[in-house]
Amino acid sequence: VHIVIATPGRLKDLLGEGHVTLASVKCLVLDEADRMLDLGFEPDIRLIVSNISASRITAMFSATWPTQVQNIASEFLNDPIKVTVGSIE
Repeated sequence: VHIVIATPGRLKDLLGEGHVTLASVKCLVLDEADRMLDLGFEPDIRLIVSNISASRITAMFSATWPTQVQNIASEFLNDPIKVTVGSIE
């Protein structure tokens, strides 16, 4: 498999059941990060990230940039580049 697309909860289930391993993942994309955190998926995201090498490339997309998203971005991203489209307010 070259690409896995999943919700955090479902991917966590697949990991727990031993149906998937993330050991060789080289690129992680977290889309709608603000929404996932609003829905309480932070523990699931942390579990998923802990199963992926720290040398991965991580892209994080969020419609808003609240403190919770900023905090998790500072943990998961190395040398990030922030792109803002439109107003930051």
